[in-house]
Formats: sequence, structure tokens, C-alpha cells
Amino acid sequence: MKLIVYFLIIIVSLLIIIMDIFKFFLDIFKFLGYFFIFGIIFIYLADKTQTKALIYLTTSSIFCFTIFYGYFAIMDFLVGVKVGLIQSIEKNQ
Repeated sequence: MKLIVYFLIIIVSLLIIIMDIFKFFLDIFKFLGYFFIFGIIFIYLADKTQTKALIYLTTSSIFCFTIFYGYFAIMDFLVGVKVGLIQSIEKNQ
């Protein structure tokens, strides 16, 4: 049983390392999200009949912010899983 837990700890640690590498790209998604929001505002103020552009920009903005905030949610989850696994090993010793 301990071998399985150690294996899970290694997998979770590797996932955390891999996701930490992609942390650089989060600023790009955050910038794009705000860029799309400004695009929505400017298109709406300029011409309210451009519904396709508004729908595309809204969808793109939601997608970018989902990636940005979803990254932190997944990282918190993985760190919590790793801490829980480590505590379960310490509890059984």
C-alpha cells in the first residue's frame, strides 16, 4: 500500500512541475482576456449590430479567464492531494 502511495506522490509531483513550467503562459491568457473585454466594449459602443463579433469576443474572453483561473484551481487541488498523501503516510508510520 505504501508503494502505491509513494507512486502517487511522484505522479502528483511531476504534474505540479509540468504545470509550473506553463505558468509563464498565464500572463498571455490574462492579457488576451482583458483585450477581448475591451474589444467587446468598443464594438458595443461603436456598433451594436455586430452580434457575431460580440459573441466571438465574449466566448474568447470567457475561455481565456477559464484557463487563467482554472490553472490555480488545479494547482491548489494537486498540492492538497500531495499534502493529503504525505499525511496519510506519516499517520500510518
